[in-house]
Amino acid sequence: ALPIYRVQFFCGSRLFLSTSMARLSKVLAAVALARTAFAVDTCPGSGSSVHASCQVSVKVLDSCDNVMAEMEARVAGIATGAWHDPHNRGTYSVLSKAPYALQTQRVTGNRKYTDKQTFLFKDVFDFVCQIDACSESQG
Repeated sequence: ALPIYRVQFFCGSRLFLSTSMARLSKVLAAVALARTAFAVDTCPGSGSSVHASCQVSVKVLDSCDNVMAEMEARVAGIATGAWHDPHNRGTYSVLSKAPYALQTQRVTGNRKYTDKQTFLFKDVFDFVCQIDACSESQG
């Protein structure tokens, strides 16, 4: 397991339905304020107007190359039985990969819910990797 030494997060449901402008302004201001902690908007988006989401920023004591390799190994390990999702045995898949970026999808073990995640990696010091990530349910 990779040692973690700093975590910031913002989780919650997002609701953008027609409501009073004053109330909507307050909700949008709160979301904007919470998101300022993250350098880049990492959220994958959702087609649902009401959905759960979570953003996290974490620094781990390892290189980003090693962190990405570990994440990819766990996703690959689902098919071989070498690793399983400890939360209801969901299934992960890699949707796309770029230098210092990874987009994944998780389907719950009962196949009822699907979430997409985006991870951005940045080496901030020797063997310190910052990960900015966001997960959003797909409805």
